[in-house]
Amino acid sequence: MDMDPDSILEENAIITANATCGTTRREYFCRLVEHADGALLYRRDRRQIETYTRDEKSFRDPSGQWVQCSFCDARDPRLSHPIEYVLRGESDLWWQSPSLAEGLRYHAVTITMDFNQVYQIVYVLLRMGDSPRPANWILERSLDGINYKPWVFFAESEYDCKRLYEPLINGPLTVTSGPRPWKLEDDEVYCTTFYSQPQALQSGEIIVTLTLDRASTISGTSGIERAISPKLIDFLSARYVRLRFQKLQTLSGDWMAMPNQLDSSVYNRAADEELALAMGCDVL
Repeated sequence: MDMDPDSILEENAIITANATCGTTRREYFCRLVEHADGALLYRRDRRQIETYTRDEKSFRDPSGQWVQCSFCDARDPRLSHPIEYVLRGESDLWWQSPSLAEGLRYHAVTITMDFNQVYQIVYVLLRMGDSPRPANWILERSLDGINYKPWVFFAESEYDCKRLYEPLINGPLTVTSGPRPWKLEDDEVYCTTFYSQPQALQSGEIIVTLTLDRASTISGTSGIERAISPKLIDFLSARYVRLRFQKLQTLSGDWMAMPNQLDSSVYNRAADEELALAMGCDVL
């Protein structure tokens, strides 16, 4: 994940993650690829691992999918992927979580951004790089970095939305299979299953528009826009934004037929994140 280098966030934001790949030891990870180099395909007729450099491997799994593997190592600048890369704005630098080969606890990884002042967040755009989009997670906001409130819940199914997240709010939780419900109250939290389906192996996007279809932003029957309500301004306001991943998309049984390697291919790699920020209430 990275941010626009021209943004004031590059200088002012502080970003942390509670887990990063390669922190305690060199970590092996793999990703599925759409295709491989033609010369490589011509040379190879056996399904075996073939090493090209000391840091990367490519092979075809029993189902015929091409898999590329590499290492993450915080001690080696060429192989490290720290959270600080988020602010560099360079496409070949990214943050990456530990894979599940390092332990099932790495389903739960949290990224926290401190902007050092309060903004109104209009939308959040997250691109996942070469990992699938996460299955279950929460996008949260806070003014003090201690007390967090949800903006949006993400889950694989309506059942997971209700079971995991409805107990966290006061009242019934709206669940949608689309990107968002068609009509929302100004401070309404919802759960969507749209972005949690195993459809994109890489470069999947998650687009969260926090103002669209809110009650005070919908035009009245006269066509005159309503004033933005104080309730919506409060809902959009945050100094801290937290991405609390709770379950990764494992793809188990969908594409990969390599049980002994599966965990090494399950991790979060956030390649790009964009937030639209408004400084102060007067811009609304």
